[in-house]
Amino acid sequence: MLEKTFEDFQNSLKPSVNDANVSSNGGEASRPAISQDETLNTLQFYAPAFYEVTRSMKPLLQQLWSLLNVLCKRVEEIGKSIELIQRYSYQYNVKIVGLPEIKASESASDTTTLCLSLFQAAGVEILIQDIDIAHRIPTRNATPGPSPVVCKFTRRIANEKVMNVRKDAYKVTASSTGLPADCTLENVKLFDHLTEQVQQLLADTKKFQTRNGFKFCWCKNVIIYLRQTEDSRPIKLKTLDDLERFARQENLPLS
Repeated sequence: MLEKTFEDFQNSLKPSVNDANVSSNGGEASRPAISQDETLNTLQFYAPAFYEVTRSMKPLLQQLWSLLNVLCKRVEEIGKSIELIQRYSYQYNVKIVGLPEIKASESASDTTTLCLSLFQAAGVEILIQDIDIAHRIPTRNATPGPSPVVCKFTRRIANEKVMNVRKDAYKVTASSTGLPADCTLENVKLFDHLTEQVQQLLADTKKFQTRNGFKFCWCKNVIIYLRQTEDSRPIKLKTLDDLERFARQENLPLS
């Protein structure tokens, strides 16, 4: 490939050298500014050395490409392992949005107590020992309202109990959670805590749902489900590859 490129470069110089040997005065020949023969002879002199370097470098380049491919595959494997670890860990978490703050400088202990009060007021039989930690998390975009809360449980069964009453969370009164009476919990919503990869998959699946007229799309235990009608079976999606494969099988546009 490099030898062919070098030969093309040599050939391309011939018209360039000829052009340089013609003056702009009526196109009449003038004293050559560049000797065509000298230029080409110089290139031909160095050509064998150039070819030898390219030939000697070829095995090394092939080794480097092989190593790079191995590294890329390894990085991809590590990324998948990290994602699986995160997904497993996030199964113990609940994300709460719209929960008013007790005070401006709310500590993790304050947030944990507030979450416990919210869950108990919603009818969940849960103890402080069931919660590992709860804390506020920053949002990517500045939005009005309280910062979201991530509550990490010590047992998955505690997580499931809370998620079973998630639709009733907004009905809880502020006074029953220790918040001021003028606070409202009407905007409180509970969600599964998702990794960035699962969040992106959920967003892509919802676009696919809208475009192709599917009725249901939801997430449970960090797995995305898609269902066309109430009577159809749900499609389980764990990765973007799953969604792309399903779209190809059904001959449906992805986005």
